[in-house]
Amino acid sequence: MMQDGESRLVMKLDEIREVMPERAEGLLTQSVLEMNCLQSALRMAISRSDVQAAVKTGFHVGFEGTFGERHVNPRTLKSSYLGNLVCCEGIVTKCSSVRQKLLTSVHYCPATNKVLEKKFADFTMLDTIVTNNTYPTEDENKNPLETEFGQSVYKDHQTFTIQELPESAPAGQLPRAVDCVADLDLADRVKPGDRVRIIGVFRVLPTKQNGVSSGSFRSIIIINHIQMLSKEVIPNFEPHDVKDVRKISKSRDPFELLARSLAPSICGHEETKKALLCVQRQAGSNQFTDDELKAGYEQLENDNAAMIVEGKNTLI
Repeated sequence: MMQDGESRLVMKLDEIREVMPERAEGLLTQSVLEMNCLQSALRMAISRSDVQAAVKTGFHVGFEGTFGERHVNPRTLKSSYLGNLVCCEGIVTKCSSVRQKLLTSVHYCPATNKVLEKKFADFTMLDTIVTNNTYPTEDENKNPLETEFGQSVYKDHQTFTIQELPESAPAGQLPRAVDCVADLDLADRVKPGDRVRIIGVFRVLPTKQNGVSSGSFRSIIIINHIQMLSKEVIPNFEPHDVKDVRKISKSRDPFELLARSLAPSICGHEETKKALLCVQRQAGSNQFTDDELKAGYEQLENDNAAMIVEGKNTLI
């Protein structure tokens, strides 16, 4: 991890569950406390190693594995999971730009020739106590301060929204969504349209207006690991399916059989069906010879759509 310049160690819950089942259960139900203990142990192990780690933002842990009932989507994410480590699947619908959040500001006082530091923390940080985020402009003796921007410490910060997958949303109901917070190396990892599985702590952010809370809180997921889901469906072939495929591959003319299998309810139009089959085959391969490129052929798109309408033996 350190040799690759990374600052996050991804741990598998299944391996922790085999060795220390009580610690694995604590990670799911008392996530903040257990994660802080693991991060402290990680920092101690790194400090004892011989590898020089030059990471100003510190080291962090991430998780993957089996989450049981805490493997949810935005619709099944309920208040009973607040403060727990959850695994949520969905599709990214909205992303903010990556911004730099201030962690530690360094200030120089010309009058006293001293250097001052101030740490900043908010509710999206799990390993620190929330501090007063007022930016200092003078010291306790009213002496003006100059900010040393090059010595200050920042981290990348991004928020995005994931929505439940279309195939998992109930028919006739609007899909649900949840906001997520990604920091450090997890920022700028996803874009709108990506199908993702995120692991993080589900918690609420307090909202106050004029110092008074309405009792309604915004819930977010503070991410510690992101897994990309494949958009393509992996086929699951049964033994008899493999047998049939091999049988077709040994036939004399499999192209004729495939053409007849395309829209079998529409009789005739063999040449049109063969043309559609060739278009789909060419779009899947997306390969052209040098002669075709010289002749001016343009590269076809990967996705081709064809609408087949049956009516009085017509093929449109």
